[in-house]
Amino acid sequence: MNLSLPPFFALIPYGLVLAVLAVFSLINVSHLLRHGGHFAAGLFFSALYLAGALMIVYFTWQLLPIVDWNAPLNLGIPTFTL
Repeated sequence: MNLSLPPFFALIPYGLVLAVLAVFSLINVSHLLRHGGHFAAGLFFSALYLAGALMIVYFTWQLLPIVDWNAPLNLGIPTFTL
């Protein structure tokens, strides 16, 4: 018998990564508005960063419904019963 978990447990670390991404995005926009909004390079790279972050969220939103989140995921770790 092998250890198996539902795949929705993988959403916990992914959600934490998205939360960190959201915090860094807010810090980025805040600093851009305070200090670097008048430089074209700052605006460009901030827009590029935010576009990448939005693409990650969009593709996640598109892929979440097609996964069966209740099917067990076999981890290949043997379990022992006494």
